[in-house]
Amino acid sequence: MNEVNSPPSLHTLELLIEIVEKLVDNRGYLTRTWLKRYVCDNNDELIDAALNHGYAKKLLVSKKHGYVGLAKGITQADAVIGEESYYPEIERQLKLLWQANNYSSSEYIIENTARRNTKIIGPWTRPDLTLVSHKKFPYTIGHEFDVVTFEVKRPDSSNVLAVFEALSHTSAATKAYVVFPIGPKDWTASAPEQEVRVRDECAKHGVGLILIEDISSNPKPHHVIKARRKEIDHERSSAFLSAVLTPQGKEQIAKWK
Repeated sequence: MNEVNSPPSLHTLELLIEIVEKLVDNRGYLTRTWLKRYVCDNNDELIDAALNHGYAKKLLVSKKHGYVGLAKGITQADAVIGEESYYPEIERQLKLLWQANNYSSSEYIIENTARRNTKIIGPWTRPDLTLVSHKKFPYTIGHEFDVVTFEVKRPDSSNVLAVFEALSHTSAATKAYVVFPIGPKDWTASAPEQEVRVRDECAKHGVGLILIEDISSNPKPHHVIKARRKEIDHERSSAFLSAVLTPQGKEQIAKWK
């Protein structure tokens, strides 16, 4: 895939939201020069990436004499970062967490399972990300095999509902997590009641909690609550993995046997 068709970075999306906000505050018109200076740190690459994505999404329109305007009918509410935009960086951070727990890259796979055309039905049954791990130990017989699911939410949707969505995945998984792309301090400041409820329900039901701080600039994962492991139901888990994983993922698992 070439660079032109690559999805925009989270930082680009955040800049676009700020650009829309500035335009709303200034009657819908500002110059590219002003936006570059006061939103994009005088960086041509940053302003071009944000504006081009805004034009492509029909949030912005190019005007004469270097002005940028809002497209007709666009408001601040139209500029949001979709949940799926967080998946690639969250996936990278989850890999780092598992590697920190002594899993080599050959001992686990992780895939985006949110929108695959599968046989699974129901609003709360398809996890956003699924990790499958396999680990042997030198002085014990057998091996450890886990199916771990992750329910991802946007910062403004980081609430207790996600816990129950994650809990529904445990019919096929050995561990279930919710992942919020927000730092601990920011979450406490913005939604203290939800934070308490999420922590309580996670502890009650054995659902894990991971926060990703500064996800668009300097990501730092926080493994706040570790998920409790359930005994695997081989029949359910096998059917689940058959439905949600890519052929490449299933091929990797087959090599572990």
